[in-house]
Amino acid sequence: MIVTAGIVFLIAVPFQVIVNRAKLELSPDNARLRQTGYELTADWSAIIDLRLTPGREGFVTREPMTGKGAFVLAQFRGVAILPSAPFYDAEQRDLLAQRRFIPIEAFAWHVRHGDLREEIIRLAPHLAHIRS
Repeated sequence: MIVTAGIVFLIAVPFQVIVNRAKLELSPDNARLRQTGYELTADWSAIIDLRLTPGREGFVTREPMTGKGAFVLAQFRGVAILPSAPFYDAEQRDLLAQRRFIPIEAFAWHVRHGDLREEIIRLAPHLAHIRS
């Protein structure tokens, strides 16, 4: 029991630190995700979809992103704690391989219950049709 609690602690604490460092910056020109180890940026005109599947939320871009962060995330798209529990589902892994996905699941609560969704729609009205 103590060993299991220790393992959970060793996994949960670093994961929480990573999540706490995540920043989603929205400007009139673009959306930028700053995460430990990478940064992803896309102009609103390049974002064609807002995926709101619970735990799998993210922006989908029309074309591949060119920054270093998109290449880094594509390299690690298959990472999993356990083989049966990957961080990303098949669709996300495919979009990450194409460098066309900005994961925002860390901000999902704010999209559903806060004012983040209204801010996204204000800056990118073409995403207003998206249903959560």
